[in-house]
Amino acid sequence: MKKIKFTIYGEPFGKLNMRPTVRGGHARSFNPKQNVEYMGRIIDVLDKTELVRFEKEEPISLLIIAYYKIPKDKYVYHKKTNTTDLTKQGQLMADHKLLPTKKPDLDNISKVVCDAITKQGGVWYDDSQITCELLMKYYDLVPRVEVTIEGGKKE
Repeated sequence: MKKIKFTIYGEPFGKLNMRPTVRGGHARSFNPKQNVEYMGRIIDVLDKTELVRFEKEEPISLLIIAYYKIPKDKYVYHKKTNTTDLTKQGQLMADHKLLPTKKPDLDNISKVVCDAITKQGGVWYDDSQITCELLMKYYDLVPRVEVTIEGGKKE
């Protein structure tokens, strides 16, 4: 079975909608700068990852886990010891017992990741090959997006 795993560090980012504009009486739309920059980060990570190529008709499973940073108000500072601890709610977040229900949406995170992989061109022919997709959101001390791609025949 073929498998690729990589991590994009930083806050999870969801693909933004195309922006319409009118210039010289002609309607156009453009891809927001943030989309282009984040996709570039993903492509940079892919270029440093040992890639496996999935053929055109090969079904693919995709796992995306987005880890959001635990908010600052979920920490408590102790002056006497000059240390920081998580509050009870912060600890629930770190233990994945309290889950994020905030933006960006999981489907938008998936869109930007899949579009970047397709644009990079070294992994799959098209994201239409994805036959199974699992998306999850958690809080963690280190914000990131972990991506696992599997496909091929089980040996």
